[in-house]
Amino acid sequence: MDSNLKKILRKEESSTIFLKNTTGNPEIVLVMPVTRSEGWSSSKWKAAIEFVESSEIKTLILIDKTRDATATEYFLNNFSLPTRNLHILPRSINESHYESLGSIKLDKNLWLMQLHDDDEWEGHIKLPEKIDPDAAYYSRFFIKNKNKVFVEENDFSYPARINFVLTPARIWNKFACIVEDQKFHVAGSMDSTLNLMVLLSCKFVPISSFSYFYDNHNWANRRASRVSLLKLTEKDGWSGWASIEIALLSRQLDNLSCLSYVAEFVEVDAMKTAYKNLMLRFKPRLRRRIRIRFEIICLKVIIGSRVFSSNKLREFPSIEILNHRLSSAIFISKSWSIEQLPDVIELVRKLQIFENLSPLQSRFQFWQDSLTKLGRTIGA
Repeated sequence: MDSNLKKILRKEESSTIFLKNTTGNPEIVLVMPVTRSEGWSSSKWKAAIEFVESSEIKTLILIDKTRDATATEYFLNNFSLPTRNLHILPRSINESHYESLGSIKLDKNLWLMQLHDDDEWEGHIKLPEKIDPDAAYYSRFFIKNKNKVFVEENDFSYPARINFVLTPARIWNKFACIVEDQKFHVAGSMDSTLNLMVLLSCKFVPISSFSYFYDNHNWANRRASRVSLLKLTEKDGWSGWASIEIALLSRQLDNLSCLSYVAEFVEVDAMKTAYKNLMLRFKPRLRRRIRIRFEIICLKVIIGSRVFSSNKLREFPSIEILNHRLSSAIFISKSWSIEQLPDVIELVRKLQIFENLSPLQSRFQFWQDSLTKLGRTIGA
């Protein structure tokens, strides 16, 4: 085994890695996160190695979260491409997807995309002969419709698609900085943030030789999406505040915050337009407002009712949980009155007083700092 071509980079040795471009030429970095080692996994891992071999991919980064490092053993034994690099990042299954990705930074002239082992793909990928350093290179992208048949997605309204787009180093590194500035504790919806960053700052150039088939079972319909969002929010540390509304608000604040990171690459008018569009999202539809107001009324009645203390109603959530839900719903309703960026910053400050949200304090501070910087940038 050539140690120069295969490396294991453990987190205890370095929490971040910087991938050097030893040739200076335009090159592709492929990141493959692996969490499962089922019976079918080895065939998918074999396909990934074959994909690297058939494509012009210089470096494969394997993020191994399997039990007993099963993927590490497989790739060390089967990755034998002498002109390609293999970097293995052993990580805990408890480390979030974007926490792992945010530890990777790239040298100049590198483009990064992901490959997920529960998806499918066809063809090979390479950069065009004439490179545009400001371009993000995308391929054909398919997701399943209601009938579970793959259909092609032709725009970028589906945030997860950005994970499979060749993103240039200058934007990827800004994204990694956002993860690092949040102390590597970020929301599960960071694909939406990366998507916005690339849309604002890059030209999109198609690649015709590759097709990606995304397994969207977690987001296949409204119910599945709600369940997935709620699980991500609970895992994220929102405790009794975890809800769909909080997940959407958190994504909104991350998207606003990212504008200050890409400001140097985006024209002023485009920045202001993006800012205005994001601010409009604080004004939900009437149906959503009615539902949350009704929830607030119901929670107040239940909490204040003497009947609640009856032993006959032990199946009800605890009073503490209900109080958290009420605080969360009231907080969301206050966000509807936001008009300007200072209102957003003040709203974030109010989050810091809730003791049950202590795991998220570094994120709240990040939001304050980045939004304050954004205000100076666009004069808001």
